[in-house]
Amino acid sequence: VRTSGTTGRSLKIYLGQNLVDIQFALYWRLWNWGGYHLGKKWAIFDGTFTPEGTLWVRDFSMNALRFGAFNLTPANMSIIFRKLMSFKPWMIRGYPSALYSLCKFLNKGERDQLKKLNLKCIFTQSEVLYPFQREYLEAIFGCKVYDIYSMWENANVISECSYQTRHHHMEYGVLELLDKNDCIIDAFNTQGEMIHTSLHNFVMPLIRYRSGDLCYKIKNTCACGRAHDTYGEIDGRKEDEIISPSGKIIKLNNLFIYNDGIETGQVIYKSVGEFDINVVTNSSWSEHQETILLKQIEIRTGPGFKFKINYVDRIKPQKNGKIRQVINLVSHN
Repeated sequence: VRTSGTTGRSLKIYLGQNLVDIQFALYWRLWNWGGYHLGKKWAIFDGTFTPEGTLWVRDFSMNALRFGAFNLTPANMSIIFRKLMSFKPWMIRGYPSALYSLCKFLNKGERDQLKKLNLKCIFTQSEVLYPFQREYLEAIFGCKVYDIYSMWENANVISECSYQTRHHHMEYGVLELLDKNDCIIDAFNTQGEMIHTSLHNFVMPLIRYRSGDLCYKIKNTCACGRAHDTYGEIDGRKEDEIISPSGKIIKLNNLFIYNDGIETGQVIYKSVGEFDINVVTNSSWSEHQETILLKQIEIRTGPGFKFKINYVDRIKPQKNGKIRQVINLVSHN
């Protein structure tokens, strides 16, 4: 497999068959935590490439229907919706941004029908799941959302139980946290960079591999009874932090959740002190909504920044089908 190249360079990883078998069993276990059972139908919205002229691929071996996030355009939404409703999956998986976009771009009548699927669970993966996305998806589909942290490098997996506790599947990989001086963090509730060691990929083992993700360990005896190490919020990727000219770390990942006039948005940090804001607006957008957005930017950034708002019809996903809310070109360079 190849990683998605978040830092600008794609890494080629060779996987042994034993790892594939273990990974298969691991995922069936964590999906079972959400109420899904082996053999039942499921649908996924991810980086699947579909043949030209098609919007989905039927995977009979897994009893699944695969939708490509690239195809989630306003023109395709109703077609995809009808196919999803007729397929009647037990579970839906996918990128949070893809599932959120699907619901947002459907009309109200279509959105109201999604609860009729009677889903057992939704599992999000491959991107940071924001609280506003979880709340919205649970309200629209009428089921619980479980988040999974995993990686193409296949070194570690962290997944949520029904109590929304993040459990590290410790038999799959070793996880360490390092501070800014590359020293191991032993304390609870102290954020550090996640360092991964794979335990089962004998073909190409990764030892103390830096993913660029940030997290912290918590001291928690979960009510579910599972004895894994537990972790707090996984805070995106280190290269998506924006550094102000004064050296302050600025987080803009949740910039758009306070504005009802914005369907989705993306921040692109072009050069030191300058960034573009791309937004897809809806019928609620007004000059007042723009004022709210500008105020939120001012609160988060403070002085020393120049910015430009671009109004676009759609934010194009990356090559892997994901939509990143913050793209930092400065740290990539």
